[in-house]
Amino acid sequence: MVYRITLWGVLTLVLLVGPGLAPLLAARAVAAAETATSSPLTAAVVGLPDSPEGLIGGSAVIVAPGFALSLQEAFAKPVAPGERRLVILPGGVRRMATVSRIDEPSTGVLLAFDTTGLIPVALADATDLTIGSTVWTVGNSSGAIGDDGVPAISRGIVSGLYPLPEDGPPMRGRGGRILSRVAGPVFEIDAAVNDGGQGGAVLDANGRLIGLASLATARERRLGTAVPLSRLMPLMITLGRNATGVDGAFPVQLPPVQLPPAAAVRDLPPPPAGLALVAFNRLNGLGNPESTARPTKTVDQVPIYERERLERWWDRYHHDQQVLWTDSPSAALVIDPANGLLLTAAANLHGGATSGRVLLPGGVEVPFVVRAVDIPLDLALLAATGPLPLPAVVIAATGPVAGDAVAVVARHRLDAPPTRTAGHVSCTQRRLDRADIGYLQIDARANYASLGGAVVDTAGRVIGIVVKSGPESHWLINSGVTLAIDGTTIASALPALLAGTTRQKLPTLGLGLRLKEDPESPGSVIIRAIIPGTGAAVSELMVGDALVSVDGRPAISPPALSRTLLRHRPGDTVPVEVRRNGKLVIVLVELREFNG
Repeated sequence: MVYRITLWGVLTLVLLVGPGLAPLLAARAVAAAETATSSPLTAAVVGLPDSPEGLIGGSAVIVAPGFALSLQEAFAKPVAPGERRLVILPGGVRRMATVSRIDEPSTGVLLAFDTTGLIPVALADATDLTIGSTVWTVGNSSGAIGDDGVPAISRGIVSGLYPLPEDGPPMRGRGGRILSRVAGPVFEIDAAVNDGGQGGAVLDANGRLIGLASLATARERRLGTAVPLSRLMPLMITLGRNATGVDGAFPVQLPPVQLPPAAAVRDLPPPPAGLALVAFNRLNGLGNPESTARPTKTVDQVPIYERERLERWWDRYHHDQQVLWTDSPSAALVIDPANGLLLTAAANLHGGATSGRVLLPGGVEVPFVVRAVDIPLDLALLAATGPLPLPAVVIAATGPVAGDAVAVVARHRLDAPPTRTAGHVSCTQRRLDRADIGYLQIDARANYASLGGAVVDTAGRVIGIVVKSGPESHWLINSGVTLAIDGTTIASALPALLAGTTRQKLPTLGLGLRLKEDPESPGSVIIRAIIPGTGAAVSELMVGDALVSVDGRPAISPPALSRTLLRHRPGDTVPVEVRRNGKLVIVLVELREFNG
């Protein structure tokens, strides 16, 4: 959740802007300077202005008198010592900043400028962070400061602790632009890190700086990360500061919000011991689609007239390679260790995967094959070639209710603890299709690496498995919406899976009509056929009837009709209004399941 904080008070942020600023901003500068004389400012964020290419500037944090700390990714192009940048306080007070030092391993950038009237933020040691620790991000997210003069602030938790690979590819964005080259140890957070917030403050529950926000992500995770303050110590030491703070430095007082007080660590349930890590043998390459070849040049390497075409190419490639697909290991739940049985999301089977290996500590790998899948539920049963040295995950047979607190627990590497994001149950019967199946919907952040992971309640019970965040449902990735199959539904599907039965589709729930557009009345439909054995077949509906409404809603198209029927169950009776021979007729039709 993102909040806006007041312009003045204990937290103030600074934005780097270009010289062409509106006169109104200059007028605000005078008011800002006058306010600063009577209201001490305790922190600042610095960023670049919007670039000519339309890129939103980044952020940085004042950490010592005369100095602000940021990351290279906060700038449209890498900067070097000695370069000058214009900075601006909220309200329009302008000052020049000089790039003082660069730390290549962390990509840290130290900016020097006149910070008179600004008090550096207090520092804290982030080495004792745990998954579940409360964090806040504060910065120029999506140009917040430039738009209305106040920063954006978001609360979340530490969701993961791991290193980004040193030899991994840089994180790219639209048009192939490199968003970040950060590698090495990071902590992952589910608080918002949007374009413009990179290089900004990541604060602990007490308002102390523990890291800088980054757009760098693990390809399979797609959540924001933070560069720990400990990695930026080479720059801080030159200023005589360390993670214990110094005289004159104060914690940022976070703004009041209509939420319970934030605890230092959210009481997250422990990860289930039977959460396994599996690697699939993807026969069609590395699991990446071959339909979109990698662009041979970046946008700034081609003439202007070719840039639009290349941007579209990069967008498609970036979408396929870094959003939908990954060859990283996936999560699975052990349901029968003696027989080597595991349950995961069928969406993990992309790339033609029918087999793989269970990854265990010490480099041990146990081969498995895919025994059966249930495509509607997005479930896959894996059968290992031998017993697994992991306990079984007990999946609760009783489902949660809307509003229950839950966590998404996923495993995507052996050298780091399972990641966890926190949220609540939004809906227990989210329906995507006209079928008698509802998904569990939660607002905890999930992504590709969460597929096959566990949904755990506050008592530590596994109440579901994460599904539907794969290529076929790409809109779900990093959207804040997570779908899962609850324990009751899993229990009903397991017998068929254990028997090796694969289910490709569910029967359709509907009236039993085949429709076509009415050529004489655009925007309406008529019945062209009635499916035998359905509710329509035993009703008074007739071929040639023009649909007017179904269940009281206008029947303007087949998709509109489908949306109307999503909320119904088999056996429900709905009124269908049709126009026949110039007269309106209402027919009651029972909804039944049918194939076709």
